[in-house]
Amino acid sequence: MKVLIVDDEPDLLEQAEIFLPRGNDELSVETTTSGEEALQMVKEGNFDAVISDYLLPDLDGIEILRKLREEGSDIPFIIITGRDDPEARETSREAGVDKFFEKKGSPKQLYSNLAEAVTHEVKG
Repeated sequence: MKVLIVDDEPDLLEQAEIFLPRGNDELSVETTTSGEEALQMVKEGNFDAVISDYLLPDLDGIEILRKLREEGSDIPFIIITGRDDPEARETSREAGVDKFFEKKGSPKQLYSNLAEAVTHEVKG
């Protein structure tokens, strides 16, 4: 399963490339720091899921999701955020996000949970 991870924190993207496949060795990861680039990558690539930060400098995660849905994509979409914000969670739910995670705890645990969520969303 091919996963696109969108985040403006390069360290987080490096962690994702290491830890996400450890959670499920069927996962391969590509990354970008740009919401606009993420949209283009999804159009051009055969991704099975997207994991996006809630806040990004150009397009936020919710804007990326809305644009993908407007284009007819039903790709599983997971939001991750460093914010402990009930409003972000509610906005994500209303936008149709499949899963919502806070960036807390150990990277190993976070990416294990994300790998499990991606597998569940993709395989049903």
